[in-house]
Amino acid sequence: MAILLVEDDVMLAQALTESLSDAGYVVDHASHCRTALQQLSRQIYEAVLLDLGLPDGDGCQLLQQIRERSHQLPVLAISARGAIDTRVAVLDSGADDYLAKPFSAQEMLLRLQSVLRRSQASGDRSLVVGRLRLHLQHGLLEQQGQRVRLTGRETELLALLMEKPGHILTRQEIHTRLYGALSMDSNVIDVLMHGLRRKLAPGTLSTVRGVGWSLPCP
Repeated sequence: MAILLVEDDVMLAQALTESLSDAGYVVDHASHCRTALQQLSRQIYEAVLLDLGLPDGDGCQLLQQIRERSHQLPVLAISARGAIDTRVAVLDSGADDYLAKPFSAQEMLLRLQSVLRRSQASGDRSLVVGRLRLHLQHGLLEQQGQRVRLTGRETELLALLMEKPGHILTRQEIHTRLYGALSMDSNVIDVLMHGLRRKLAPGTLSTVRGVGWSLPCP
């Protein structure tokens, strides 16, 4: 399984390449946006591990260019920028997940496996609740006559809500379904929910303060 690692820190790139190779992945490395785009045009990859701070451009801009080429290619963004606004911007740009530095090799591998599983298992299914239709494979939401592109995590989160309309999903339920046993920052669900809510029509999601969130029954 081929992975493109886009990282300009030589020592970190070497460490990540060794961890990925030990886990059975074939790794190509690019340290610049230009090189990454060249490699993406020549080679088919199963996923991209993308650093945001690159010498010849911003990783978010590169991410947008990747999304113009493919909406299905899983992208795991990595960065030392940990602010909530940054995370929201990265997810809005099309990243399937976000991993803040510093991180362990084990966590990186688990998060990568997670985005790969979602990509492989999404199939051609769609979910329908009222006027909402979610195409799982493409992360495409149809609502009120418009189409909205969702990230991988946003797609999975909305699918959880659409599977049980009227059911209140707690923060712990969402964490368990999306991240399993991984230990995450306490605000990661809030960041993800904030990004999803911005793409939905007003009033689509209900917040039950101190309990969780729900998609009202149509």
